[in-house]
Amino acid sequence: MVTIGEKIAAETKRLFEADAYHDYLMLHGFSVEVTDALAEYWHEVMRRELGIAAEKPDNMTGYVTQGYQGSRYGFGYPACPDLDAHTMLFKLLKPEAIGVTLTETMEMVPEVSTSAIIAHHPQAKYFAL
Repeated sequence: MVTIGEKIAAETKRLFEADAYHDYLMLHGFSVEVTDALAEYWHEVMRRELGIAAEKPDNMTGYVTQGYQGSRYGFGYPACPDLDAHTMLFKLLKPEAIGVTLTETMEMVPEVSTSAIIAHHPQAKYFAL
């Protein structure tokens, strides 16, 4: 589980409420991408520690087409659609220590947070291509 925190969420909220929609959209999009990049960074650290990082992609296309061993399956996405799984994950990881909480509908707060189950089996892929 990773987050870039509440400060950027507060700033995007401020921009939205100030009707500064262009700035809001740019900052929100940037914060979502940085959050995903942070998750990908830690996934790569895990692959390195497991000794399976030799397949590191040469370019960004390799990350998009999953040119490496291991997959991150995020709750709420097609491969792992049940957001209620956050309950078990939160009990296990206790992300409140880094400022991440859950709403009644199992959404993470701050919004610029992400979690996943990671499988490093060679056949773990997102899509059957």
